[in-house]
Amino acid sequence: MERLISLYPQLGSGEIESFVLAQTHHLACLTNDRQAKVVAQVLGLSYLDLEEILRAFKTRKLLTTAALTTLVAQIEEHDRTHIKAKAQILSD
Repeated sequence: MERLISLYPQLGSGEIESFVLAQTHHLACLTNDRQAKVVAQVLGLSYLDLEEILRAFKTRKLLTTAALTTLVAQIEEHDRTHIKAKAQILSD
C-alpha cells in the first residue's frame, strides 16, 4: 500500500485500498475516476466503471427500464455526478 501511495499520490486512500485488494484477491476494481482507471491499467488490473455496470443491468435484464431510470436519477442526485451515456443506456 505504501508503494502505491508514493507512486500515485493523486489517488485517494480508498482507491489505493481497492487496488491492493484487487491485486491480492485477483478481483476487478470498480471506479469512475479517470486517473484511477489509468493506474489500474498500469497495474494490470481489470476494472468496470459505472456506465458499464448500468449497461449490464440493462443487457442482462436485471432491472426494468423504469427501475434503471430511477437508479440513474438517484445516483446522479446522491453522488452529484453526471452519467454521460445516460440517454444511450436508457434507450430501448
